Amino acid sequence: MTASVKLDPKGEFTFTYPEYNAGWNVQVNKLGGITDLATNKNYPYLFWEAKSKNLFYQTNQNTLAGFVINTDSTIQFLEEQLTALGLNETEQTDFITFWGPILQKEQFALIQFLVDNVYESTVAGLQISPQPDVMRRVYILCSPLKDSAIGLDVVPQEFKSFERFGFTVVEWGGSEIDLTNLKPQ
Repeated sequence: MTASVKLDPKGEFTFTYPEYNAGWNVQVNKLGGITDLATNKNYPYLFWEAKSKNLFYQTNQNTLAGFVINTDSTIQFLEEQLTALGLNETEQTDFITFWGPILQKEQFALIQFLVDNVYESTVAGLQISPQPDVMRRVYILCSPLKDSAIGLDVVPQEFKSFERFGFTVVEWGGSEIDLTNLKPQ
């Protein structure tokens, strides 16, 4: 099928691949492969990166829904959470090999996932035509920590998986957040 993908990041693009020209027009095959119609090149996924000055942990007074982990459990933690979010093995592998080393910079890490509608309103709007039958968007906010105290109560997030059928879109990404951006709301 042919699809049009348009992003509205809450910041400025710093990199896209393939090149984003006011959107991507692609051919998607049944196995998930993507052909960029502008170049006729094949890709396993579309990539974008943006810089935002307004990306913060989501808090509610003195509470943050998320996790503080001991980073010696990073892989097990990510496998459990990404499975709960419905990512498949390939998506999990790509996610973990990118974010694992970042999370393990210190002994602890603060983590919060922005999922679906929160991703849409906080990180980037996404319009796909034709509209997917099902979509899952997962964005990790993380901060390596020297110790586990952050000055807020951290309540573990709970996730519902999703059922894949028909035209399914999965998007994941994330940002390392400086804790000076931890602003109770």
